[in-house]
Amino acid sequence: MAKDKIKLVVKTPSKTLVNAITSASAKKLNSALAKASGPMSEEIKQTVRDALMVSPTVESIRGGRLRYELGFPEGTEDITIDSIIDAISQSVHVRFKGVKSHASKISTDMQIIIQGEGVKSLLGLPEASIITKKKTRLYWLGWLLISGDSIIVDQYRVETLSFDPDKSRSGDAVMRFGGVGFKISPEHSGTPEDNFITRALRTRRASQKITSIIIKHFKANLK
Repeated sequence: MAKDKIKLVVKTPSKTLVNAITSASAKKLNSALAKASGPMSEEIKQTVRDALMVSPTVESIRGGRLRYELGFPEGTEDITIDSIIDAISQSVHVRFKGVKSHASKISTDMQIIIQGEGVKSLLGLPEASIITKKKTRLYWLGWLLISGDSIIVDQYRVETLSFDPDKSRSGDAVMRFGGVGFKISPEHSGTPEDNFITRALRTRRASQKITSIIIKHFKANLK
């Protein structure tokens, strides 16, 4: 019986071979990321919307204390906050800076961008303010997003017990002279870096959902 054996000798240096494999993998990953970014963005948009819908601040606007503290004309609070949530969720997009290969390592930089221009684009929306009967503009969204704990209306308070309903936009409260001044309560107040939007997206539920979406789309496009 012949004892001849077929022998394959790879003469390419091992380092060169590893680099070639890494480079090929990087190209495949770049292709996968390009395919995944669109569908991934759409799913993350819905996740952002879902997270904001259950925000304590949004719930308070719909049917809690913020609804009348901010002075929404009766019956307008739902459509107003829905418009703001739509604007926030539609601003979501996923950005990849490409996959890089170096030696035997592969790396990429992925960013999920929400409100890329910061809060100023939101504050410019018609729904971000209320015009009173006296033609005074109330920047309610700015109060929530950038005013922090500062006093907004000096020497006035929100009165909910005794008032003329005909003088109330919300039907539940009026601003009355007297007191230290009106400001947003700490659980709802915000700054550009820490507000009801950022808090909603930092929850464990939202973070886990976004992570699972990223992993799902990576796996689907690497097949």
